[in-house]
Amino acid sequence: MADICFPVQCDDESMPKDSTLRNWADLLLAGTIKIGRPINSAKDYKQQLEKAGFTNVVEQKFIWPQNRWPRDSKMKELGT
Repeated sequence: MADICFPVQCDDESMPKDSTLRNWADLLLAGTIKIGRPINSAKDYKQQLEKAGFTNVVEQKFIWPQNRWPRDSKMKELGT
């Protein structure tokens, strides 16, 4: 299984807590929770699979840029 994690996160301090992107993500998450279809369900997959009887479930988290701005060439390629 593969899915995005929500809300939008940043692995450094470059996205202020009061940023428009963070506000949008918080509102989107709140709206999807209200309608009973939360967009942050990926955080529960490992537990749900184990509860369903799967064993040796391995969870791997990957971080990648959403644009081509990083200075690191590998991250720039992933973002592109």
